[in-house]
Amino acid sequence: MLVFYLLNHRDVSNAIVERFHVVHQSPQLIIIKDGKAVADASHEGINALQLSKFL
Repeated sequence: MLVFYLLNHRDVSNAIVERFHVVHQSPQLIIIKDGKAVADASHEGINALQLSKFL
């Protein structure tokens, strides 16, 4: 698991938005599988996202 604080690295945040076609939000969780973003959630949605189906 990679936890990355993008507030200090806006260039990385912009690259993730472009590469995975997600809208940047903070806080945000992005699930990447086989090089593709298969789910993303932000704020309260992070708690609701069923992570077990991605493990």
